Amino acid sequence: MDDGRGAGSLNDAVRAVRVLNVMTAEEAVAAQVKPEERKRYFRADSGKANMTPPAESATWFKLVSINLDNGPEPGLGGDFVGVVTSWKLPGVFAGVTVRDLPNVQAKIASGTWAKNAAADDWAGQAIAEVLGIDTEETSGLARVKGLLKGWIASGALKVERLPDPKRSWRARPIIVVGERAEP
Repeated sequence: MDDGRGAGSLNDAVRAVRVLNVMTAEEAVAAQVKPEERKRYFRADSGKANMTPPAESATWFKLVSINLDNGPEPGLGGDFVGVVTSWKLPGVFAGVTVRDLPNVQAKIASGTWAKNAAADDWAGQAIAEVLGIDTEETSGLARVKGLLKGWIASGALKVERLPDPKRSWRARPIIVVGERAEP
């Protein structure tokens, strides 16, 4: 709202203001939306900051291109028009099935996996390998971190502290299998 001409006086003069906000680069990463596609996604927010919900609970929309099929003959093209459709922000577990967790747990059980994302043997690499997620991409890395956090919170994976082979004076947090999921 503050970007418009005379925005302060307009904002103060009305009770409710609605603003369409394009998805930010950070929101696109979290939503697994390609950077070049993010401007097709937007949300309708309140222009007053005290009434604006966080991104994950906002009402999202997507601009899609629809073929009117009004060409010279059916199936031979025609005009395309942009249409606004409702869109739901996907959670970190979008596309993950109940069959994936036992596979992830088996991979975790097969070795020693660190909790720290900076470690060479980070548990997220095991998750990424099983689910086919590219952690070289920012969105893939963020997703794997969210999956790991979610499975730890649910008890499917858990954190234990074991002696660090490189630093004998310190315990190292590692990821182990928690409650086993049925395959």
